[in-house]
Amino acid sequence: MLLYLLSALAFANTPAHVDLENVDLWAEGADTLLDGPPGCWEVVGRATWAWDLGKYGFNRGDSVIVGRLFDGIWTGFSAISLGEVQRKKKGASRHVYPDALRVVPMLGRVDESVRRDSRRSRSSEPSGSGEAVNLIRTVLDDVGGDVEVSWATWEDTAQAVVYHRGLEVGAGRNPPEATVRVRFPNGGDVPDALEIEFPESWKTQTFPRAKITSTSVKVRGQIVEGVAFPASEAVKADATVLGMTFSGAQTIDYRSFTPCTDEVRAQLEEGGTRVDLPE
Repeated sequence: MLLYLLSALAFANTPAHVDLENVDLWAEGADTLLDGPPGCWEVVGRATWAWDLGKYGFNRGDSVIVGRLFDGIWTGFSAISLGEVQRKKKGASRHVYPDALRVVPMLGRVDESVRRDSRRSRSSEPSGSGEAVNLIRTVLDDVGGDVEVSWATWEDTAQAVVYHRGLEVGAGRNPPEATVRVRFPNGGDVPDALEIEFPESWKTQTFPRAKITSTSVKVRGQIVEGVAFPASEAVKADATVLGMTFSGAQTIDYRSFTPCTDEVRAQLEEGGTRVDLPE
């Protein structure tokens, strides 16, 4: 009886035009924020991070980032450091302005060469040597199990449908579950928010086993003329591996998306990837 009443209340405030049983509608658009807007865009944002590698040292800081997004694939990054505090192993902390990228965006897909080069240089262009992948999808594919469920609810306060996707993560006979939540204003097919809630504690399936805690992913967006433009993204996690504890967090606030020039777009459409980024 209680379950029936709760179900009735949940549907009572749902607008007539929203059919919560039509889950496929929102499942199809659930990755829109992660895909990025279609077309060619010059992207400017500000990134902050804090990586603590325990006895191996730490660094935290922020930078202006400039990139180009072409049909959901990053074709390059550039970073202008705004300062970083770092400590190597047990040495003293120092303030520096490194020419290096410390973050990899959750928005769009990133070529393996960009991910590799971004850890050591100020600017990088993809070589096309590896498949472009999305960071969040890759993580979920790596840690997820075989069981997934999905459903939709109406959030009266936000006047939005929330699409839920539950999936097993980690190792064990009865692995815990992570939940992906994607918000669709007014029950439309374009989302403006995505969150992933992980279990408070879980273990990876691969060796060496890592214990993961305090993990969260949040992406916020703005809908402009029916297109979802990410506004911000944030991820954090703590991990314990072989008795050592590591923690990390990064945020990117996207400040502008400017259409590429006709010349840049033409080069990219012809298969070019090494188009110089603006300084």
